[in-house]
Amino acid sequence: MVLDRATRRINDLQEEFDAAGSELETVARDSIATTVMAMLDVFVVDTGIETALRERDW
Repeated sequence: MVLDRATRRINDLQEEFDAAGSELETVARDSIATTVMAMLDVFVVDTGIETALRERDW
C-alpha cells in the first residue's frame, strides 16, 4: 500500500529527529493524520485512519 510506504518514510524521519536530539511533535503528527484523512476522503478510499497509518511508530 502506498500509505504504508509513506508512513515508513515518516518513521525514518523520526529517526533523524531522534539523532538530532529532537522529535516529531504532536502537532506535526496530528497534521499528518489530518492530511491523510483528507486524502482518503478525496480519493474515496474506504479505510480508517488507524489502518491507513498502521505502519507508524510515532
